[in-house]
Amino acid sequence: MLGIVAQWLGWRVRIPSILLLVFGIVAGPILGWIHPGELLGSLLYPVVSLAVVVILFEDGLSLPVKEFRAIGRVVAWLVTLAAHWTLGLDWPWRSCWAH
Repeated sequence: MLGIVAQWLGWRVRIPSILLLVFGIVAGPILGWIHPGELLGSLLYPVVSLAVVVILFEDGLSLPVKEFRAIGRVVAWLVTLAAHWTLGLDWPWRSCWAH
C-alpha cells in the first residue's frame, strides 16, 4: 500500500520513480527504518513474487513488436535456459560427454 501511495505522490509531484526506489532501498536495508519481514511476515515472498509478475507483465505489454523481433532469438535462448534450469531438465548433448 505504501508503494502505491508513494507512486501516486511521485506522479503528482513529478518525481521520477527511480528516486522513490532508491529512497526505499535507503530506508529499508541500509538505514533499517522499514522491516518488510516484520510488516508482511510470511506474506513477504508471495507479495514480492506477485509484484515481479505484475512489473514484468506490464513491461511486456508495452514492448513494441518491432523491438521483440530484433531480440527474439536472445529472448528465446534465455527462456530455454531458464526453463531447463527451473525444471531441472538435462541437456541432450550432456549424455554424450559423460563417457
